[in-house]
This record gives sequence, structure tokens and C-alpha cells, in this order.
Amino acid sequence: MTANAREPGMTCAVCASRRLAARMEVEEFPYGTEGASVVLKTRVRVFRCHDCQFEFTGRDAVKARHIAVCRHLGVMTPEEIRNLREQYRLSRADFASVTRIGEASLGRWEAGALLPSRAYDNYLYLLRYEENLVRLKNRHRPFDGKDATSAVV
Repeated sequence: MTANAREPGMTCAVCASRRLAARMEVEEFPYGTEGASVVLKTRVRVFRCHDCQFEFTGRDAVKARHIAVCRHLGVMTPEEIRNLREQYRLSRADFASVTRIGEASLGRWEAGALLPSRAYDNYLYLLRYEENLVRLKNRHRPFDGKDATSAVV
């Protein structure tokens, strides 16, 4: 690949050159704590500076690693979470209001800054089924007294 395959505005961190070449390669990286870590693999774009020969990865590699971790843990990826919300044509604020998931948490999950817990991932999985979202919307309607099934104590 040539320099036009680079990320916008990217320059070499060593010499500030914009003359970069890129190639795809499989990267192995450790995930987890010492003694309980595993080695994950993903494809990343590696850039090489024509002027100083420095090699580095960009933002897309961070995203690729995050997706690999999501796949390893069996949780939804940022794109899957964003697609779920957009499937219902809801803003982040509206989705947060219906689900009572914090808007900031949703933003962090969608940006790949944090991973949802397995419990939240299960919750998001159930929200793939529209009837569950409808149930949530109906659950939080203001009480009008017409649906009372038991006497007030």
C-alpha cells in the first residue's frame, strides 16, 4: 500500500514525515492479567515511514484489537451496540432513557473505550428482540390507576 492508504493527518511520530507506506499483517497480543493472560490475534495495518523507517500502527489497529477482545469475551462489539440502538432509530439519550443504561456508558461502549460487562451484554442481547424494547417502554409509563390489579394497602 502507499501513503494514500494512511489515516487522515497521520505523520511519523519520529520525524513527522507524511511519506508513509502501509501493509496488513496478523498481530498477536496478550490479553488479561499475568498468569491468566491469553494471546489474541487480529489483522492490523502497519505503517512504515519512508524517511526514517519507523514502523507503527494507527487508530484502526486499536479498534481491531478491541474487536478481538470482544470476540474473545463473547460480548457485543462497539459497532454491534451502535447498530442495535440505531435499529430502533433512537438517539443515545433516548436509548439510555428507555433502557436506563447510562448515556455515558453507551457512549464509551460505542466508541470502544470500555467493554460492557457480561450482564450488560446479556441485556443488550435481549434488546435485539423488539418485543423486549416495547416491554421496557411500557414498563416505565406513568401509572394512571386504570391497570391496578390489587388493592392499595
